[in-house]
Amino acid sequence: MYELDSVKKTSSYGAVPNVVLCTKHAHAGCRDGFHVVSRLEQYAFLLNVSLRRLYLVLEQQGLIPISPGMFTSLSLSCMPSRSAPQRVSHQWLP
Repeated sequence: MYELDSVKKTSSYGAVPNVVLCTKHAHAGCRDGFHVVSRLEQYAFLLNVSLRRLYLVLEQQGLIPISPGMFTSLSLSCMPSRSAPQRVSHQWLP
């Protein structure tokens, strides 16, 4: 349960309640706000939050490239060449 009067708009999450109450302390100005989610959904949400925080930390430290073109040059230089052996069903092919 949450108080309708306590809802604040945030830029990243939208409308978020600031006061959450148990059913014992709820009053007429409250609304149900929770719904059952699977453990996978919980982990996916926490992973998303963690990745956003990591991105902000890396960005503040200057480790995130500013232009998206830098990602392409990095990914191309890290890709194996065509002459590198590839493993296919337990056999090495040139």
